[in-house]
Amino acid sequence: TTEIYTLSLHDALPIWPKAAPAGGGKQAYGRQADTGDGWPADGLPMRAFSMNMPFAALVAHGYKTIESRNGTMFTELAGETLLLHVGQRTYPDGGKHVEIMRANGASDAEIARLTSLPAGFARGNLVALVTLGETRLVEPTAARCTPEIERRCCATGGAMGRYLTDVVHTQWLAAPVRGRGKPGLFDVRLPEAALPDTTTYYYEGAPTQEEEEEGVVVFDKEY
Repeated sequence: TTEIYTLSLHDALPIWPKAAPAGGGKQAYGRQADTGDGWPADGLPMRAFSMNMPFAALVAHGYKTIESRNGTMFTELAGETLLLHVGQRTYPDGGKHVEIMRANGASDAEIARLTSLPAGFARGNLVALVTLGETRLVEPTAARCTPEIERRCCATGGAMGRYLTDVVHTQWLAAPVRGRGKPGLFDVRLPEAALPDTTTYYYEGAPTQEEEEEGVVVFDKEY
């Protein structure tokens, strides 16, 4: 079962295992960020991924609860919390996300809010923490064309990718962090000033209430 565990973010983030990169070996946890891309040199080492608007905002607001890709980038990351970076471009879907949101009862005012970033946040920023769930390959296209999947993905079955990843939990950062995004997963350092005070994480193998009371946390996976 999936437990719900609330704890200080400063203590929580390092506990998730890092997925092995393609080709084998271990992903280095906390590799120095490339300051040439504008990222801070100091802070909590984390991995990030980039999305374009308006879908980045929809994920960060917690409305879009499935992220789809044609590649397998997220397949080994169930239970891991990543940083969401907002790209500079707007993804051209011809307004299909608006049609889907309206069909599911969202007002124009709600759509405008959910597809926008909060004041002070902008494109080219890290904006939110995103905890991922399981990834599944869903084929053929007709299998992705269900009302529930299209609603959760904010896309038509034909337009979304074949690999669907559940977005389990999101939380806005206390402050945005500016830097240049990269394809796929990339390493950054998150300044402590940008960390939310506390957050709720959902992940497999969270400590039981008894372990929590005793202050015992068991880690059985390698970084």
